[in-house]
Amino acid sequence: MGHSVCLGGGSEVFHSKTRTCDACDTCPRESGRRMRWDRCPAGWCGDFKLCSGCPPLDHAACAEAASRRQTVAATEAALLDAGEYIRRSAVSIDGTGEVRVWFRNRDGVDLVAEVTKATYRAQPLGEPKTPADYGIEPDELIPAERFAGMAPWMPRSRA
Repeated sequence: MGHSVCLGGGSEVFHSKTRTCDACDTCPRESGRRMRWDRCPAGWCGDFKLCSGCPPLDHAACAEAASRRQTVAATEAALLDAGEYIRRSAVSIDGTGEVRVWFRNRDGVDLVAEVTKATYRAQPLGEPKTPADYGIEPDELIPAERFAGMAPWMPRSRA
C-alpha cells in the first residue's frame, strides 16, 4: 500500500514532509487534524494512517480472509510434508490451447507438465494443487531444467 505526503507549508520545507490520511488524503498540517494508526486486528490488510475526521476502517472480512489463508497454508504444508509436488506457476502456450504448469516439492525440485486450458481452469487458483488434481501421471512430468528461464524464479540457461 502506498501513501501520499504533503509539504505542510510549501516547497521551502520539503525536508519536513508529512504523511497524509490514507482514507481522505488530508494533510494533518493543513487541516489541523490529528493522525492515528488503524491496525488490522487479524493482521490481514496492513496498517492505515487515518486522520481524526475519518471513521475506523471495517475489518470484518479480514479475520475470515486470514483464516482462509491459514487453512490454505496448512494444506500446502501437509501436501509438501507428504512428498507431493504443488502448483507453483503456469503459462499459456500460444496457439496450442495448452497450459504449461510448474510444480515444486519441499526440496525445491521443479517438474513441469502440459495440460489443456479447460483442465487447468477447472482447478481453483487459491488452493494448492498437485499433478494428480490435473490427472497427470508421474511419468508425464518433465524436469524443469528443460524449460530454464521460462518461469520467473528459474535462472536462464547459460548455454
